[in-house]
Amino acid sequence: MPIPLPSTWYRRKRLAWTVCFGAIILAIALTAAIPRDFVEHRIGMAILECFTLGFVVFGGIGVYLTTATCWRRSASAVELTRLRSGTHAVALWNLRLASIARSLSFFFLAVTLISFPLLFDASSTGENWWGHRAQVFGRVSPFFGALLLTWTIGGLIRKRSTLGVGLSPNGLHYWSQLGCCFYSWDSIREVHPRIAGSPYLDLTVVERKDRGRDPEENFLGRLAWFRKRNHQIELHPLRVNPGVVYLTVVFYLRHPELRHELSTMDGVRRIQNLDFGDLVHELETTGTLRAVADHA
Repeated sequence: MPIPLPSTWYRRKRLAWTVCFGAIILAIALTAAIPRDFVEHRIGMAILECFTLGFVVFGGIGVYLTTATCWRRSASAVELTRLRSGTHAVALWNLRLASIARSLSFFFLAVTLISFPLLFDASSTGENWWGHRAQVFGRVSPFFGALLLTWTIGGLIRKRSTLGVGLSPNGLHYWSQLGCCFYSWDSIREVHPRIAGSPYLDLTVVERKDRGRDPEENFLGRLAWFRKRNHQIELHPLRVNPGVVYLTVVFYLRHPELRHELSTMDGVRRIQNLDFGDLVHELETTGTLRAVADHA
């Protein structure tokens, strides 16, 4: 069964293929430049180009596996998982290979930025405009590289190795790179489908100050700025079609009487079969969904 998408997503679906094509061209150029620089004894520059090549190759693979092909996926890759609280939730996990490619891409970029001042100085052959600009860049690049490296090793500080989205009778879990955030159903007021290179859901969340702590959350998941950042849920790395997540979240916002299914296989089967009543037809005909939860 074809999975309908919001109209805002259709307009940007081809952007990822442009990025993949650009990555291929850049990888070819770097592959040709590396042997030449080694022959000319510009060892530092050649090493920098090797690091950059790693970033481009794994970055391109990551974009292909996620943003470029996420629209081809179905609703079958849904499963039930056990939470740290002892209850169960429907889980929509990320593609593991895509997560690895993305982490390697940012690792190579981090190493490039951190080592840039040393390696560029070793390969500089004269004073010119490019040399001056590169020296200025080299003063700040290690800082940005260190930030990227911290992001890459996010698995050391979060509580769960796998990333993705979980839906339980109580609310929505979002396991991102640096930690998990839990949002109760009552706190989610609106769901907007957005796209900025890749599709994501933008949640409007209103939480009480005395909200409880969820066992899935680490220390970052309890900080206000991090929770606000995680209102934007990335959909392109998931094993299911982005439209499936949009339909599922809106459906259970509208139907609180059915949220108990999300701790059983009934919820898994409903999502796999796209058994969302008139919601699918509404999305097909209008290109969007009335996603405001009833808080009356």
